[in-house]
Amino acid sequence: MPELNPTDVLLTMRKAASAAGQLTRESTPEQRLNIGNHDDMVTMIDLDADKLINEIIKHDFPDINIISEEEAKFDPEYKPSELHNYTGFLIDPIDGSVNFSRMISNQCANFAVSIAYCENGVPIVGVVYKPIEDEMFHAIRNHGAFLNDTPIKVSEVDSLEQSAIEVGSFWVRHEMELFNRWFNNSATDVKQILIRGSAAAALADIARGRIEAMLHSRLNAWDYAAGWVIIEEAGGIVMDGDTSPLTLGSSFIYATNKNLNEQIAQIIRV
Repeated sequence: MPELNPTDVLLTMRKAASAAGQLTRESTPEQRLNIGNHDDMVTMIDLDADKLINEIIKHDFPDINIISEEEAKFDPEYKPSELHNYTGFLIDPIDGSVNFSRMISNQCANFAVSIAYCENGVPIVGVVYKPIEDEMFHAIRNHGAFLNDTPIKVSEVDSLEQSAIEVGSFWVRHEMELFNRWFNNSATDVKQILIRGSAAAALADIARGRIEAMLHSRLNAWDYAAGWVIIEEAGGIVMDGDTSPLTLGSSFIYATNKNLNEQIAQIIRV
């Protein structure tokens, strides 16, 4: 597989994310209807955005692997456990499809386009694009994190009681014991708990310093690979939900602004 220039990769990824974002902004209510099932939300725009991103990336990098949500989840050969040494692109055309499907106007909905380029199981380039806000979060490993073209850093908050923490709805339902231990304990009081329905958008917000942490389960690599490198380049930490190092095979993850990492890890380890 040819060695890629990360700067060239980023340019293509930003172009693809922007094009997919335009599709979402111009979508009609009919195009945002769920054509999947209750447990697997998907709209025509999810499929169209997935196809468009694939076409743009394949045009510039025809020999590089691509795994996208809308193709992989229907592929019986896809195995998340085999991504530990994966090299190629990971695509989530719309992370937060439920929010997108309920978008009343092009001014209010929490979702994001997420694209990562990985080498040997580690994300090297990441883009998370919020179309409604026109916010393009991006990073190249060892070159910093940016919102549009402005450098960003995680927040400096160092106490749980002053922190805003996002949790995934699946995390609440499937990790109830841990959720109760967290939020029915005065020692772990937090300022704000958010459930907004997009892991990729939450990771971007941690990198920007808007929130301090996220806990989310039942994820796939395309949900968090881009945010992983963006947060680390912004000075934060992303870990597997059991507090071990994150891999592309992880499904339960947490991310923090770094100052809160040990506090959160201690709670999870109990």
